[in-house]
Amino acid sequence: ITSLGRQDMILGFTWLCKHDPKVNWTKGEVTMSSGGAPEEECRREFGGVHEPEFPDKAVEVEDWIYATTIHLLPSVAEIQASQTMSQQLAQAFAANAMLREFQDMVLPYLHAFEDVFSKATFDSLLKCKRWDHAIELLPDSTPSSYKVYPLALREQKE
Repeated sequence: ITSLGRQDMILGFTWLCKHDPKVNWTKGEVTMSSGGAPEEECRREFGGVHEPEFPDKAVEVEDWIYATTIHLLPSVAEIQASQTMSQQLAQAFAANAMLREFQDMVLPYLHAFEDVFSKATFDSLLKCKRWDHAIELLPDSTPSSYKVYPLALREQKE
């Protein structure tokens, strides 16, 4: 439920297309077309038609729409905000969560690797190097000679 401002109700485009009311703005009349719902069905759908009561009899019928829009009492906006089950579970978990030690959270055979999982090593990156790995060659060694296998024709074209 939300506040509609000064309006009693707002008719949506889908409702207007479904019921196709004919509005005579000169006479101030609304009639339902033959294909639309009868007047009683519309009243039942919206819980009755609101007939404004004016203590001021000087307001003419033609000015009722304008007068009801201007002089409506402010309505209380009721917002039924709630939480989903997942939000409630997350809140309960956060309220009951305790800060645990590394040894309590990790299996015993991983205790030797505490430095890998620590926040200090997590927040820092390794130093930048030109290569991450190197192939160490023996000094004064001669490379071995092996048979070279050519690529297939399809692989050569790629």
